[in-house]
Amino acid sequence: MAVAKFWFPIEVRSSPACGNYFMLKTKIAGAMLYLLAMLAYADADVNPAVVTLRDLLRPVQSMRANFQQQLYSADNYLVQDSMGSMQIATPGKLRWLMNTPMEQWVISDGETLWLYDPDLEQVIIRPFSADVTATPALLLAGSVEELADNYQVSTQSLGKDQTFTLKPSKGQTLYDYLTFDFNGAMPVGITIVDALGQRTVITFTDIVLNEHIDPALFSFQVPPGIDIIRDD
Repeated sequence: MAVAKFWFPIEVRSSPACGNYFMLKTKIAGAMLYLLAMLAYADADVNPAVVTLRDLLRPVQSMRANFQQQLYSADNYLVQDSMGSMQIATPGKLRWLMNTPMEQWVISDGETLWLYDPDLEQVIIRPFSADVTATPALLLAGSVEELADNYQVSTQSLGKDQTFTLKPSKGQTLYDYLTFDFNGAMPVGITIVDALGQRTVITFTDIVLNEHIDPALFSFQVPPGIDIIRDD
C-alpha cells in the first residue's frame, strides 16, 4: 500500500490505481471544471436557479486566478491552508497547481487527466471520465436537463453577492453538497462539503476572464525519472 499525500482535502492510504483514490483526488478539479459545464446549453425549461447560473457562466470561455484553499474539519478546525494558481478553458481544460505547503499538479486537456506529485516522483494518468454523480466535471458532456436531474440547485443573494448550492439528488457521491460564489458576474469561490462534514473552501483572487491561454498549458510532459501509473 502506498501513502498518498492527499490534498483534496485529507490524507488517504490507498492504492494509487484505485478508482476511489482518483475520484477523491480530483473532486475539486471536477468542481472547477463544472464552472464551464453549461456554457453550450441555452434553452431549457428548468429550475430558475439553474438558468441564472447558466446565464452567469455562458460568457466565460476561460479563467485564470490565484487561489487559497482551506480545509476545515467537521468541528471547524483549520486542518490545512494551501495556496496556488489555476487556469481553465472551454471545453474541459484545467491547470490547477498547488504551490504550498506541498507542490501538486492537476492538468486536463479535456480527454486525459494528469495527477503529478513532484515529492513522490510519480504521475497518475487516466482518461478524463467518471460517473456524473462522482464529479461535476462530466456535466461538460451533459446538459442543463441532466444537471437538474442529478442536483437540487438553490440560490441566495445579498447585494452583488450570490451563492448557488448544488446538492446531489440521487446516488452516493464524494461530497454532500457544493456551492459556487459570485460577486456580480465574477466567480469568486467554491466550497465543497463532504459526508463527514469536512469543508474545503476555495477563494479566488487576481481573476482574469476570457484571456487567451496557451493550449500547451493544458498538456503535461512527464519529466525523466518520474514513475508513471496508468489508471485506465
